[in-house]
Amino acid sequence: ASILESLSEEKAAEIIEEMSPDEAADVLAEMGEERSDAILEEMDADEAHEVEELLEHREDSAGGMMTTEYVTVRHGVTVGEAIAGLQGHDYALESTNMVFLVDSEEQLKGAVPLARLFLADPAAPVESLQTDRLVSAPVKEQQERVIAKFDKYNLVTLPVVDHANRLIGVITADDIIAVLRQG
Repeated sequence: ASILESLSEEKAAEIIEEMSPDEAADVLAEMGEERSDAILEEMDADEAHEVEELLEHREDSAGGMMTTEYVTVRHGVTVGEAIAGLQGHDYALESTNMVFLVDSEEQLKGAVPLARLFLADPAAPVESLQTDRLVSAPVKEQQERVIAKFDKYNLVTLPVVDHANRLIGVITADDIIAVLRQG
């Protein structure tokens, strides 16, 4: 944040746009509101909107810890259709181990380990591969409870849902490690 403070808004925005949305929100939260608003104004509108949504959540909540970079497929598709749908999501595939199943209203229905998806019969229904236990966190869940879920269920990724059980983000193990390092 201190390095970005010394740069022009345009240059800072270019750098922020290269970060994941959760990292960008963390950096902007460390800056003064006037400065972070000026940088957000210089950013691409879609990217700025994503970061602004993350900034609305309390830092010590699931919403404040999550990123909006995740991969979903529609519940009810075949494995082959799901794999075809993953093309073009290389930005998120680099940091994920799980594909989330959602219905037409984005409600979370399941999760499939990425490796299991690629090893399955392309004609199989994708939901036949989902994990037995689906653990998620409400967006307002406190940080301590999120950490406890990672520990209790040995998670690498935790989906975050809103009040209607719509998937709105994910928390990854590296986010938890970063929090534990700070504490």
